[in-house]
Amino acid sequence: MKNYILIFTIFLLASCGSKKETVKEEPLNAQKIEQQKEPQQPSQVTTYKENSTLLSGLVDTLELIDEYQFKLTIKVITAIPDNWNVTVIEPDQIITILPAYIMDENKKIELQNPINMKIFELRNLKKKGILIGKVTLAKDNNYYVTKVDTWQNPPEE
Repeated sequence: MKNYILIFTIFLLASCGSKKETVKEEPLNAQKIEQQKEPQQPSQVTTYKENSTLLSGLVDTLELIDEYQFKLTIKVITAIPDNWNVTVIEPDQIITILPAYIMDENKKIELQNPINMKIFELRNLKKKGILIGKVTLAKDNNYYVTKVDTWQNPPEE
């Protein structure tokens, strides 16, 4: 009988010892499973992609704001996405564009710059004049003319 009690005690101790190991392993496995279940969060940095369009348009109105700034409302005739991106401008759409001058190191408009000179010349456009150039949709949801290929006023009657 003592042998049975001794064997039973050894068996009991051995099984309790193995349960302790199993109990210790379960939380580790649970932690591993929890870690695997959590998806990696994407970085919160948002990038902004410039949306430029090459367009031709017919002038509707021109509002001079100050010495350099103006608002030009045009009816889009053709719109081609720049760099083969998707454009948000479509033909027959009416948009208002603002000038996007290139600034010098003192944050002043440099009219000697040929790009700025052509943008500044748009102040001479009249109703039904034609504009061909590059327009960019900026973060502030305004359209800015960044390049002027050519412009022409209608023939005088």
